[in-house]
Amino acid sequence: MNTKHYDAHGQALTDYFAGDTAASIAVYGDDGGLLADVPLSLFFRTPAEFPPMEHAAIELCRGRVLEFGAGTGCHSLALQERGLDICAIDFLPVCADIARRRGVRDVRVADIYTFDDGPFDTLLSLMNGLGVVPTLSELEPFLSMLGRRVRSNGQLLIDSVDLRKTDRFRARYGTVDGTGPFHAEVRQQLEYKGRRGPVFSQLMADPQTLFDHAIRAGWKGWVVEQDETGRYLAQLVSQDG
Repeated sequence: MNTKHYDAHGQALTDYFAGDTAASIAVYGDDGGLLADVPLSLFFRTPAEFPPMEHAAIELCRGRVLEFGAGTGCHSLALQERGLDICAIDFLPVCADIARRRGVRDVRVADIYTFDDGPFDTLLSLMNGLGVVPTLSELEPFLSMLGRRVRSNGQLLIDSVDLRKTDRFRARYGTVDGTGPFHAEVRQQLEYKGRRGPVFSQLMADPQTLFDHAIRAGWKGWVVEQDETGRYLAQLVSQDG
């Protein structure tokens, strides 16, 4: 996997962990406009700082858990504290290194598309977990692949956002209403200390779109929780259970 688009993210995490607690990373759209300025402290949260949706995900985890896109290990550490058998993976070596140094016992540099040390009872990916999929056409194959990583009745806990509920989307796409299926392949760039990486794509989809593809890939699913910004947590369960 080509990870060059996350080089800025990796460097920013390294600096924060080394003591630069004011570090932040800028997120730009492919039109050059600034979408967000993200403080790196967000990636070093304690469970007391998790939003309700993430607490709900932690509560639902069971059995042997694989967190992919684990980052610096915030959620894996919380699961580890609860006594769960948790394996954390991230395709960025810097993330795996920081997670390990923060105390995650089983953390590996790996790509979910090729990693297969299962089966697992729970797959977990938070903080726009669905964004690991670049385009809608790749969603169903992705979900089918994940289905082969779980035991019978295994589950996937993953979050995304219905962009139609965000102010930024309404300002840009005001003619699109909030009904029916919707997805966006959001193209963006990350910048840190004046160095901007290449453009990459992340899929964001409303629950209906996710569940339509999930059913065809062998899952049944529902929304656990959704907030006023459109962000939601989905729970998918393997239909062979």
